[in-house]
Amino acid sequence: MSGMEVGGGIKMTEKHFIALADALRRLMPRDAEVLRGAAQDEVDKHIGRTVQWRLMRDALADFYASQDTRFDRKYWLAYIAKE
Repeated sequence: MSGMEVGGGIKMTEKHFIALADALRRLMPRDAEVLRGAAQDEVDKHIGRTVQWRLMRDALADFYASQDTRFDRKYWLAYIAKE
């Protein structure tokens, strides 16, 4: 990924994509294992946050891929997942 124009001519570079991926990592909901024994409403909130986070992550990846054929969606998602 070199540079890609998005929106009103804003150019995003690899550095920007990494920074965004790092921000998404920080926003990633905690592992469900942490919720073992938690009240059901807390578990439901966690599930909702996880679904919302995944939809946001996937929407961003889809958008970037639609804007630039060089955008490596699979690599970007794996980077966020720390794979």
